[in-house]
Amino acid sequence: IIFTDDIVKILLRSINKMKKIHVYLLIGVMVFASGILAVSGFTAGQTETPFIVATANGPGKLDPLDAYDSESIETIMQVVEGLYSYNYSSAEMESIPNLAASMGTWSPDAKNLTITLKQGVTFHDGTPFNADMVKWNFDRLQYFTYGFDIDGDGELEANPIGTASQTLFKQGDDVILNRTEVISDYQIKFVLNVPSVIWEKLLAFIACAIVRPDLDGAGDPWMDPYGQFFNRILVDDELIGTGPFMLTEYDLDNQVEFDYNPDYHQEWGDDHIEKMIYLIIPDDVTSSLAVLNHEVHWGGVLAEYQAQFDADPDLVQVRRKASVVYYQQMNLYNMERDHRYAASFAWNHTYWLNETLGGRHYELHVPVPDGMEYHHSGFAGEPEYDLDAARDILLNSADAGIQANLTANGLTAASTDAEWRAAADTVTPVAWFNYTRYNSGTVQLAALQLQDNLKDIGFRLEILEPIDWSVWVHDYLENPDGHRRLAFSFGGWGPDYNDPINMIEPLYGTNASSNCFGLNNATWNDKLVATYSTPGLARKALFEEIQEDFVKIHIPSLYILQLGGSISFNSAYLDEDSIGDLLNVFSDLYWFNVKFTPPIDPPKEIPGFEVFTLIGVALGVTVFLMLYMRKRK
Repeated sequence: IIFTDDIVKILLRSINKMKKIHVYLLIGVMVFASGILAVSGFTAGQTETPFIVATANGPGKLDPLDAYDSESIETIMQVVEGLYSYNYSSAEMESIPNLAASMGTWSPDAKNLTITLKQGVTFHDGTPFNADMVKWNFDRLQYFTYGFDIDGDGELEANPIGTASQTLFKQGDDVILNRTEVISDYQIKFVLNVPSVIWEKLLAFIACAIVRPDLDGAGDPWMDPYGQFFNRILVDDELIGTGPFMLTEYDLDNQVEFDYNPDYHQEWGDDHIEKMIYLIIPDDVTSSLAVLNHEVHWGGVLAEYQAQFDADPDLVQVRRKASVVYYQQMNLYNMERDHRYAASFAWNHTYWLNETLGGRHYELHVPVPDGMEYHHSGFAGEPEYDLDAARDILLNSADAGIQANLTANGLTAASTDAEWRAAADTVTPVAWFNYTRYNSGTVQLAALQLQDNLKDIGFRLEILEPIDWSVWVHDYLENPDGHRRLAFSFGGWGPDYNDPINMIEPLYGTNASSNCFGLNNATWNDKLVATYSTPGLARKALFEEIQEDFVKIHIPSLYILQLGGSISFNSAYLDEDSIGDLLNVFSDLYWFNVKFTPPIDPPKEIPGFEVFTLIGVALGVTVFLMLYMRKRK
């Protein structure tokens, strides 16, 4: 309030007209109120308390098209969003509408997808969101992947630097997106080169998030024939989206600051996060101490500080599954189907996960991890640890070589465990294979356990000397001739987006770049290709069939774990019942539904005074003034 001379004169005239008892009461109330404000420390300002997340690194990228590291993606996904998003509240994280008003409509040939957009959405700077904005973003995507005709001459222009996610926008040898058409202000159509229902999954992927385009003077997306509007978004550029949070500051190597978007197109719940800071703490010790001292509200600690973490009732750790998987590779060139199937039942999952790895990870038998759409388990013939089942597979095998070795060792259904294990050390074990490995402590542990477990079915496993990772990649993974020299080996994989095809086809598809297993089956590959054009429940059934075929017929790998992780936070600040969206297998930090409930600071003390002391003083002064004024009268 600005007290001008006129306002002061009006106030004085008003006071002069008041009865003296009213003046005394006014003075008392003012003194009393002043004491209360001093004690309270203006706690109404508590709403400005920021939610602080500890992170080891800041984002190296701010361009959704080129982000691949977790720090960059976690920053970008707060600010920008796609037409679709993952349903983080669902066990399978299926795609749901976001900037789209509803899920789109496919043409019968699955080559055209028409989507109606939400109306009334604005970017953080107030720019309206519409179909032109969507087309601009996907034209830009094409330019940075496989080409876009900027100048209308019929030739595709592409930026030679490409983008980190480029290969995801091809289906086999075919580029998925042909063009993007504006139907109306709030309707868009994607025209595809090939049938591709996975386009819906890609629309929820970070590379397809919508950024505010460069604008001309009229507020329309503009196109420069020289491609200048397609420049990268750099870390010192302004990133503007429609997302739940606005990126307000990126202090390189120190912190990233966000404010919530009050005009967000979804309704905010109670106690939502209003201000958020990603605090960059590269040193693990410093970060651990910040967690223990309640200086940050989200972050874990080093193992040596775990006891202190556990002793603090406010600090909470919750386990979650991740989408990364590991497996023992079994090469089809050198191992018979029954060798591979029997080995799948000989692996002791419980010992591996609990004794060797300390109970931090999860059992997995199929290539699609639990928590990803269409994960399938619990079917007949699913490989679990069962030595009787493993031995029955061998005893009932039609393979002449297996039967000859069983006979040579006198192995039957009545043979003891000791007799089966003894066979592994003879000159004619039931099977004899090598284990090729690269330098890794985890790989060595996996090889040693496999060596021991396979003895239970009469297999001998020779563990070869470790080789450098670069040699492993050059001589085996990327060398078709090297594939044929493999028997057992170790592998791991993680998806780029939430669709099971990218957990299977890049590894096990015919001519796939990472197929070092010798799996080259036309019927199998036709099923993989069919998933691109099969929609709905039929697609779900097809993936269930594929996973059963994988573990019972083709068996190129024995899956040994789904990676486990955890989230750690301060429950004095975060409502533990609101963190469900953060338990997704992609480890995405989606904060929109999280409730931030920071404790109210205790009243600030003035040295020598407590609350009631101040109240007493205020009342005493009021009474004194009343008596003094009466005496003067």
